[in-house]
Amino acid sequence: MGETDLSITPEQQAVGRQNDLIFLECPVFGVGSNGQGVFVMGCGGGGQHVGLPNYMSAMTATRNQKDDLYDFTELARLDMKDIPERVVYFAPNNLWFVTANKDLFIFSLDNNQFSTLATVTADSGFLTNVAVQLYNSGMKILTCGEEGKLKLWDYSGRGAPTLSAEKQPTETSRMEIKYCDLSHGCQFMVCALGSMIVVFDVATLNAIGTCDYKALNLMKAEPKRNVNAAVCKFIWKAVDKGNAFRIAVAVNQQRCPAKVFIHNLQLPGQEAKFEPQPIQEFQDGLMTVSSMTWNCTIFKK
Repeated sequence: MGETDLSITPEQQAVGRQNDLIFLECPVFGVGSNGQGVFVMGCGGGGQHVGLPNYMSAMTATRNQKDDLYDFTELARLDMKDIPERVVYFAPNNLWFVTANKDLFIFSLDNNQFSTLATVTADSGFLTNVAVQLYNSGMKILTCGEEGKLKLWDYSGRGAPTLSAEKQPTETSRMEIKYCDLSHGCQFMVCALGSMIVVFDVATLNAIGTCDYKALNLMKAEPKRNVNAAVCKFIWKAVDKGNAFRIAVAVNQQRCPAKVFIHNLQLPGQEAKFEPQPIQEFQDGLMTVSSMTWNCTIFKK
């Protein structure tokens, strides 16, 4: 896979300024796309008892040649008990993974109709994110949430997913995990935990790399302001020797612009060390994002 381009072209900027809008009766919480013109939105407003239903809506967008805007057409709708907050499309198996409150739903969308294939329920608290990767002849699913655990599930595409492993990143107390991701090949998983990101080896469940943004004072923050590693995602697998990964981390801070950092993860051994590289500034057309490149090299003891 090639390097992910985080910049926005002038053409994309122009499209972004157009009034390509669709008006729904409820706020939109989660959006996923299959990359072929179909996207699914998780909408909600509290439920039917307050007059704002919770539902999923599958739509397609077609460019109108007359005014060069998009026309939206709803393909399917499915009522939900709770607000669908995360929507992830998994292309290899043509499946949609959706979190809503304590539940993870796995859907197919065929002939303009949603079909529920499986459901997973957390032991306690909301699910905050889900990640999926191919593994052997099936899939690995990674979930996280308020209960403070990373959970790995095996899923064949039929029946219910099976819990294969779980990890509580903090030994003394449970902290809500805001975001998680699973690497290509299911070798590593990463989670956002407060102001930290932590990388784990899936086989051993051992932490192999940790970065605390607040402790490193990278945000130029006032000490009392909260710093949160809100999103952490594997963005590509490097081509050299097939053993390097990059992790993109979006870091939020109260009353300050969000920043994006990049971690390089190289894997010749089993112990991690982070080395910061100079900060680079780049303009994406909508806002300026600061990025610092970190080399995370794992070496033998």
